[in-house]
Amino acid sequence: MASARPSSTQRQPEEPAPSHTERAIAHLRSELDTALAAVRQACADGGEGSRACVVARDQVDEISAALARKRERLEEERGGGGGGGGGGGGGGGGGGGGGGFGGGAGRDPFGPNNPFGRGGGGFGGFGVQQGPAAR
Repeated sequence: MASARPSSTQRQPEEPAPSHTERAIAHLRSELDTALAAVRQACADGGEGSRACVVARDQVDEISAALARKRERLEEERGGGGGGGGGGGGGGGGGGGGGGFGGGAGRDPFGPNNPFGRGGGGFGGFGVQQGPAAR
């Protein structure tokens, strides 16, 4: 007679392994965290207009753009997805103010603290502008 408890030999359904794009996104998010910390440090040490601060911001812009491209590719791989939620100020090219890492309003598959997610908030913190408008 079969027992009601699952035996130790029964396998639980496994989650599919992350795709190459998903791994690339995770790597870029890690790089972005490091770059944002570098912006904070460089701007605190040398001021908003210092060369180190400007270079660190440029690096954040580059990583942010790469991350946006990878996320678009992931949406394409998944069949288009269902466009992110509304709301979200700041964002690419958005202005400063704010502070913190954005809220990630809307349905963001990468979590509520993703500063560059659709429907998310922008970086904010130092009045850092991101995207082509920053140059």
